Amino acid sequence: MSGYDLFEVPEGYETDIVLLIAPYFDPKFIKKLAKKLSPKKIRIVIDDGVQRIEIEKLIRAAPRVADVKVALGVAAGLVHIKGYYVEFVKSSGRLRRLRRFFYGSANATEAAFHGSRNAELIASVNLSAGEDNGILEYLTHVITAVESSPSVILAETVGPLHNSPILHLPKFKITAPGPAPGFDAWLQRGVLAAKYRDAQQFLTVSVVLQKRLPQDIIAAVFSSRGLLEPGERNVVRFRYMREVEDGSAYELSEDDDPGRTSATTNHWKSRYCVWTHFGDWLSDDCYRAHRADMVLRSGDRRRAKIEELRNCGENKDWVQGRRIIFLQALSDVWTELAKEGRPNDYLKGGPHGIDREHYGDRFEKKLLTDYRLA
Repeated sequence: MSGYDLFEVPEGYETDIVLLIAPYFDPKFIKKLAKKLSPKKIRIVIDDGVQRIEIEKLIRAAPRVADVKVALGVAAGLVHIKGYYVEFVKSSGRLRRLRRFFYGSANATEAAFHGSRNAELIASVNLSAGEDNGILEYLTHVITAVESSPSVILAETVGPLHNSPILHLPKFKITAPGPAPGFDAWLQRGVLAAKYRDAQQFLTVSVVLQKRLPQDIIAAVFSSRGLLEPGERNVVRFRYMREVEDGSAYELSEDDDPGRTSATTNHWKSRYCVWTHFGDWLSDDCYRAHRADMVLRSGDRRRAKIEELRNCGENKDWVQGRRIIFLQALSDVWTELAKEGRPNDYLKGGPHGIDREHYGDRFEKKLLTDYRLA
């Protein structure tokens, strides 16, 4: 069971409005909630430290809900309330409007409501228009403030509700999304610039050698075919997603020499970022204005390779083509080493060349692992 199971539309009703108040949201939560409840309107209150790009993601997460509004909750510290209010309506009969309030420790995130990650307390109570007037006035005031902010929501102690404890509802201010209302929020909205680092052997296949390469012409034979020694143990690695240029599969790319990309990165970091103990920091406004420049020179090529692997990883012809390139590189190394009479010192093989079945199987297993990562 997950926290999402609490959000059920009663039989005969449809969802009119959903009010969500939490310091932290993620689009997955909004998407799943909108799918389960199909509300006409969604109103969101999120702490004022949120970045504007995150607000845009929340609104896009519920494309079938035309009426989505987001406002900021402002307090001296964090607007830490986690409350979720839903109104259900029906066109005829008794009890045409049902009101349900959920509260507890859960943020508006997939991790909180999925049920298999965080351990959360979530309570649910039906509210009566007569007996629970205090909390309904508070929640109505919040909804109105989201639609016509700014407004101050006053603290309220209400209860006991139906079969529930007395609740203390906090005082905070609601404003429309815009510039950070204070220094703390401005800092919190900033971003840390960090290079995304792939798993060390992503998009490469490793070849375990019979013994370590000497630092002479034999090592050069391997590297000239794209089989690079990482400087540890008796292993060489082959980047099977490298570009094929002028009929050769062995051309080095920027990915083989990360140092070639550092100059571009350092240029914009020194211009826009401030060093902190957490990393290089920059404001949200600066990031939005200059983020097109804040990339590695090889970033587009890297994304293209990942997309190609995602699209082609199950295509047998494509996999076979990459396999042939890899085996050809090993065969070329074997041929060169055979001139010295020493290929078996480093690679598995026999009178007819390398052990194609052994290395081919290893290649396909590694590509499958990378495809799942991609």
